[in-house]
Amino acid sequence: MNRLLRPLALGLCVVLGLLAYAPPAAARQYTLTPIPIGDYDTLTAQDLNNAGQVTGQLQRTGAPLSSIHGFVWSTAGGLTDLGAGLVPTAIGNQGAVVGTAIGSDPFIWTTTQGVRPLTSLPGGDVFRGATAYDVNGAGQVLGLAAGPQFNGFIYNPDGTVRTLPVPAESDGLPQDNGLLQVDRLTEAGDAVGRTHYYRNGSRAIHGTVWPAAGGVRLLDDLPGGPIWSEAYGMNSHGQIVGSGMNDAALQRPVVWMPDGRTVDLGLLPGRPTAGTSGINEAGEVVGWASGAQTPSDRAFLWTESEGLLDLSDLLDGSGAGWTLRSAQAINDSGQVLVNATFDGHLTAALLTPVVPEPAALALLAAGPLLASRRPHRRRR
Repeated sequence: MNRLLRPLALGLCVVLGLLAYAPPAAARQYTLTPIPIGDYDTLTAQDLNNAGQVTGQLQRTGAPLSSIHGFVWSTAGGLTDLGAGLVPTAIGNQGAVVGTAIGSDPFIWTTTQGVRPLTSLPGGDVFRGATAYDVNGAGQVLGLAAGPQFNGFIYNPDGTVRTLPVPAESDGLPQDNGLLQVDRLTEAGDAVGRTHYYRNGSRAIHGTVWPAAGGVRLLDDLPGGPIWSEAYGMNSHGQIVGSGMNDAALQRPVVWMPDGRTVDLGLLPGRPTAGTSGINEAGEVVGWASGAQTPSDRAFLWTESEGLLDLSDLLDGSGAGWTLRSAQAINDSGQVLVNATFDGHLTAALLTPVVPEPAALALLAAGPLLASRRPHRRRR
């Protein structure tokens, strides 16, 4: 090889090697972006989608419930006021929002058609007197109709409705007057929630899964505890998050794994009660932890490799002065939606993972190598 080209070739190999080199993972860290509260006193976040869009509600202290304003917010699009008397519950990956219209039937909001009652959709009579809890990217809506009995259902965009079945008996107990709760809907159309069973003072509450393919499955509780559990979310791998009771009758955060394991996620120091709020495709779980002897609840993150982490301990300088009270949702990019306290207000923020750029990692890795090289001397 030409003597002039040899150094260039060597340098190219070094650069490619450095770019391919993966240094040890840095400590997890997040930057905090406040959601603007404007002239309201309280902002409560409800849900987050994969595009980083957030929905929730704004309220003024002492004002009637009818004055609550629903909103959609993102860093790119800013805050969109959905109007008064609207309490959003969820935002889908296509940006549709569903929720409760105070004193009326549930609503759906989209950027193209604005706010509409869900009863106005084809086959939407199923929503009359019902509550909408979730919407997925396919436009399916998870709802709960109240009446002599509670009926969970999934509404499809073509106007067809799937009624969610419930086992009539469990643990030797009959279902408690049709009492059940639905919480979340996956992109594939699986639903999760809980079902109640009761007789003569004996009660059992089971986390419940309604697979998209049909049928129903009751989830196990923690060993040694009373039969009380609830499912709050599920990913495409079949990992289900929720809460269960331990033998001290305290609420614990739980993941039900596809292999049948029920994993107790543990607790934060000084906070003996905790629950989950969501899970993403990577299996990262978020939720809240509380305790009678502590001044406020804390938002947490759990991963199988890192265990339970207090999100307040993972903030960079942008989180100064913030107290993270609960983590409401986590998307597939790892962004976390938190409800928090700042400057005396109950408010919310979006946490975004701080990820070093590959080039920066390469330079960091190259530092010791470059420092160890002796300068080349030119021959006389």
